Amino acid sequence: MKKFAKALGVLSALALLGAGFVSCSDDDSDPEPSVKIAGGNSVKAGGTLELTATASDFSGDVTYAWESATTASATVKADATDSSKATVTGVAEGSSEITVTATSGTQKATAKVTVTVTAAGNGGSTATLWKFSDYATELGATTTSTAVGEAKTCGIVVMGKNVKIRSDGAGISGTITEGVTGYCQLSNGKDGALLLTVPAGTSKITLGAKNINGLKIVADDGSTVLKAFDAVENSNYANYEYEASFAAETKVYIGPFEASKTCNFKAIKLE
Repeated sequence: MKKFAKALGVLSALALLGAGFVSCSDDDSDPEPSVKIAGGNSVKAGGTLELTATASDFSGDVTYAWESATTASATVKADATDSSKATVTGVAEGSSEITVTATSGTQKATAKVTVTVTAAGNGGSTATLWKFSDYATELGATTTSTAVGEAKTCGIVVMGKNVKIRSDGAGISGTITEGVTGYCQLSNGKDGALLLTVPAGTSKITLGAKNINGLKIVADDGSTVLKAFDAVENSNYANYEYEASFAAETKVYIGPFEASKTCNFKAIKLE
C-alpha cells in the first residue's frame, strides 16, 4: 500500500511539473502586432469621414501611412500632427478600399476598410470646405509662382496642370479664407482652372478669392457659362457665391476663362 501511495505521489508530481511547463510555454509566446480602423465606412460625395487607427503589441513608437485604392471615388489624407488619424473625402459615387499601415522599426501591420461613397443628393445637406493650404506643402507652394505640371486631385477639387501655386498671407476676417495661408493662381482655359463636382439638387458654391476679373463658373464642356462674376480687381480676399439646382451630378470649371486674366484662390465651400 505504501509503494502504491509513493508511486501515486510521483505521478502527481510529474503531472504538476508537466502543467507548469505548459503554462511557462504559453507565457513565452509574443502576440503579433496588429492595427484596427475605427470611424465608419460611408461618406457622401463632397463630404468627409474621420478615421482613426489603433495599433497593438508594437515594441516602440508607431507611425501610420494611409492610402486610397480608388482616388476617383475617395481620397484620404493623414492628420498633419497625428498620423493615426485621417480624413476621407468623398469625390464621386462609388467605393474605395482605404488601407492604413502601422510601422515600428521592422514591425509592420495593415488594416483595410472599404468606404462607400454615395451621391450627396441635396447639396444643402452637407457643407465641405476645400482650402488650398491643406495641400500647399505636397504641391510645392513657394514664394515664386510654379506650375503644378499635371492635374492634381485635392479634396473636392482637381487643379488643372497650368494652375500656379504660391505662398501668401492669411485671408481677411469674415471670409472662408480667414486664417488660410497660400493660394493657387488660376488662368485662362480648363487647364488653368479648378474642376469641382457638384451633387444633384440645390447647391451653393462660395469662392474665397481676389482679383476676380474675368472669373466664371463654366460647364464641363468648357464653354457654357453658368455664372460670370463682376470684374473686380480687389486687393483683399472676399466671398463670392453661386447657387443653382442640378438634375444630376455635374462637373463645373472655375477660372477666368479670358486671355491674359488671372485669379487668386484660397478656398471653396460647397453646401
